[in-house]
Amino acid sequence: CCTNICADDPFCCEVSWDRMCVEATTTTCASNFEHASCDTALTVEADSLTAFTNPGYLSYVISRTFCCSSNGANSVAYGQRWFKFTATDTSAMVSLCGSDPAADSLFNVYAVGDPTDDPAECARLVAIACGDDAVECGGVPHGQICMKGLVPGRPYYVVVAPKFDHRGFLQLELQSPCFERPLWNPSDCN
Repeated sequence: CCTNICADDPFCCEVSWDRMCVEATTTTCASNFEHASCDTALTVEADSLTAFTNPGYLSYVISRTFCCSSNGANSVAYGQRWFKFTATDTSAMVSLCGSDPAADSLFNVYAVGDPTDDPAECARLVAIACGDDAVECGGVPHGQICMKGLVPGRPYYVVVAPKFDHRGFLQLELQSPCFERPLWNPSDCN
């Protein structure tokens, strides 16, 4: 898929994989169901920004529930994309604040119950955090959370889904460690 997009628009691979490149995947890529389950999660770095769309996921409602939602606990959402990262610190921020404001989203974060048995780790997920409509997103209907108590070297999963039947640009940001905002006190500048 990436090769086809880069052939059509070399900017995507030579300069920056930006929003237009991500949106091109909607029409260029053969499979819109990549990373639709824990077993096929996209591996990302603990400090990363991953842009993606949710095409093709809207024809069904997922069975996985989301632990926090302005629609009520255990809400379902349309489609899902899974991501996996390995903790590099004892804390990490998960944010979707940079996503399309019209693509209202939810996310859950899972730890692996016993990370020593890799082939079955998706069967042992334990929900540890979730996000929806965070104040930190400045009115954009997406979530952000700082998770603490992570174990460096252990795998964690993030599942993202739009709350409503809407196709859109989504952006998953992971930052480790996470810092409470603001990072500095403006009155300390002398």
